[in-house]
Order: sequence, then structure tokens, then C-alpha cells
Amino acid sequence: MLKKEILETLRQTAIILCFALAVPIMYMVNEVTLSENRPVSTYVSFATTYLFVLLTLGLSWNMFAQEDREGGMEYLRSLPISKVRLLSIKVLPRMAALLLAIVLLTMGNINHIKYLLTSTVTGLILAVLLVSGFMMGISERKNPVLALMLVLPVFHFAVSGQLAALKMARVLPSIPGLSFIQLARLTDIVVLLIPAVLPVALLFPLYGKWQSCSGRELSQRMLKRLIAPALLLAGIALYGFS
Repeated sequence: MLKKEILETLRQTAIILCFALAVPIMYMVNEVTLSENRPVSTYVSFATTYLFVLLTLGLSWNMFAQEDREGGMEYLRSLPISKVRLLSIKVLPRMAALLLAIVLLTMGNINHIKYLLTSTVTGLILAVLLVSGFMMGISERKNPVLALMLVLPVFHFAVSGQLAALKMARVLPSIPGLSFIQLARLTDIVVLLIPAVLPVALLFPLYGKWQSCSGRELSQRMLKRLIAPALLLAGIALYGFS
């Protein structure tokens, strides 16, 4: 089962990384058409960031794609496999593929690799999306409302939450004993980190019921749990963009 999952992960990764071919093409086109082109490193940096997010989204979304194609979800539910092992088989190959992709996309640039591997943004997006993809896979992977709600935390952490945290750090009164940087970090935790992780934290306990519930029933339970976090994220987004 693990070997099959590794091969499927490599296939999905290769398909998505084909988009990286657009980078040298774009560079060469701009080299010809523009009087002053940006350095190659700029293109690589831009492509790495967005392709990494795209790859994480793709691998998360397609985590149970093979079971969907082959109609194997009910068979998977009937297997005497522990929940920890199933989670490991699904998530670990994709984490390894993402780490390999980082090396390939950065062309081995050590500084860029270190930045991505130690970045809180990278780690949180990766963790939230992989766990979200797993939870979608065991429920209703193609439910658009569920998909939207599970992508919201990533948008929050990458865009709207960043704006809200920065805005709040600027308007909050100074707290004795805390520097501006410490206050900003505290704001990041309260406004950025906790709301982004909250949806997944609320959903993951439902994994214990996946073998006893149908996919539809599980997705309905997930949607009910996501209402409050989604409203919270929407409120923070409105504050950040206002």
C-alpha cells in the first residue's frame, strides 16, 4: 500500500511541476521583449513560492483521488488498518515530495531552501493543507463548500490575516515591558496563528469516526464545525482589508 501511494504521489508531483517549465519560457520571452529584464533569481523566487502552494494544494486535493477513481473508499474503510498508519501512508509521501520539490524549484539554493524550510508560513500552509486534504478525502473530496472552507485558513495566513495582524499591531496601545516586535509577535499568535489552525484542530477529532460514518455524514459534521471558524476568518479578513 505504501509503495502504491509513493508512486501515485510521484505521478501527481510530476504533473504539477510541469508548470515550472513556464518559468524559463517567460524569462526568455521577457529577455527578448523587454529593454530591462529582471534577473533569473527573481523568476525562480516567484515560481518557487507559487508553485509550492500549487503543489501543496494539488497533493492535498488528490490525496484520495486514486480511491475515488477506482471506487475503493468503502474497501479502504473495511481494511484492518490503524488510523495512525493510514494517516502516515497518505501524508508522509506527500511531505517528502514537497521537500524534494523545494530543492528542485530553488535549484539547490541553500539560502532559499533554509528560508522555506524554517518559514512559519511554509510550515503552516503545508500542515493545514495536508490535514485538510486528508479530512476531505475521508469525507466528500468534491464538496465545493467544504473545499472552500478548508482553503480559507491558507488564504487567511498568507494574505488577510497578515494584513489584520499588522494593522492591529499598529493601533494597539503599548504594553509595559513589551517592545513593538514582541507585541507584533503576540498579535501574530492571536490574530494569525490561532484562527488559521482552529478549523483543522476542530475537524481532526472527527477522524476517529470515519470508519463508522458515511462520507456524506462526515462532511455534514465537518461543515457544522467549520461555520464558527469560517465566520471568524471572514471577520478578520474584513478588518484586514478595511
